[in-house]
Amino acid sequence: MTRWRYFASNCVGLAGFSLLSIAILMLGAPTARAQDFTDDQISRYAAAAEAIEGKRNEVLRRAKNNQGWVSVARQAEARNISVCELSPSEQPEFLRNLCGELFTYSEQTIRNNGFSSNREFNQLTQAQQQNSQLQRRIQEKIVQIRGGR
Repeated sequence: MTRWRYFASNCVGLAGFSLLSIAILMLGAPTARAQDFTDDQISRYAAAAEAIEGKRNEVLRRAKNNQGWVSVARQAEARNISVCELSPSEQPEFLRNLCGELFTYSEQTIRNNGFSSNREFNQLTQAQQQNSQLQRRIQEKIVQIRGGR
């Protein structure tokens, strides 16, 4: 599965921009087992994650076209955070707008895929990061989604 930890794979300055940080973080949640999630939950999670990943890629392409991108990406990389985790005063206006757009899209996508809260979505995110069986189930759903395009 794509390493959700990165805003863009192999791109400078983007560590830490994950689905976990796209959705509002829910820290300290109990770890769930793969069997704790239904096929429906996993299907909805995969659909939301795939849609958010597509939007993230689009936003990244747009961000890279802006003057100041390299500088802000390096600044975030040096602190091992995502560019969207920089304080608003450290973000150029183009980046504040793009991060806001991505966050809003992510939250809407999570809701549109039947999650009542970011907490429910984040539980799956955290669980799949720690459980290879669950990760495989999600990967299978994503492959099905991509095959349907």
